[in-house]
Amino acid sequence: MAKAVANLTTIFLTSSAIFFSILVMHANATEKSYSFSRTLPPQSLGLKREKLTHLHFFFHDVTTGTNTTNAVVAMAQSTNASATVFGEVVMVDDPLTVGEYNGSTISILGRNSIFTPLREMPIVGGSGKFKFARGYAHASNYDFNVTKSLNAVVEYDVYVLHY
Repeated sequence: MAKAVANLTTIFLTSSAIFFSILVMHANATEKSYSFSRTLPPQSLGLKREKLTHLHFFFHDVTTGTNTTNAVVAMAQSTNASATVFGEVVMVDDPLTVGEYNGSTISILGRNSIFTPLREMPIVGGSGKFKFARGYAHASNYDFNVTKSLNAVVEYDVYVLHY
């Protein structure tokens, strides 16, 4: 009996020592301060006040011919057999080429189902005049050739917060 109590005591003390050692190591590890990040005010990057810009324009989505404005960049093996082209990822390149925002970019990400009357997609970034951009875009079909080419003219209303 005394031997069993001694064994249990040894196991308990060893387990406690290991537990508290791990606890102390974890506490020391979390106390360290790493300098790979810091909080900066926007002014330190030359950013002034944030503004909301509303852009209204029409994109000509050309899917056929030599001057297409979009490209399939990925697709699932089953996409060609799907009536909804499920699994297809398309990249659209429709630059803003005139006016104050010429050369600036907005990154719009999301599902843009051409058969849906009104689509809403998030703005996840930008460059140039649209630094730190965020917001949303509404897209709706202005003209859509569903029978032959799938070419479309799409109306966009874009609301973007940026510096």
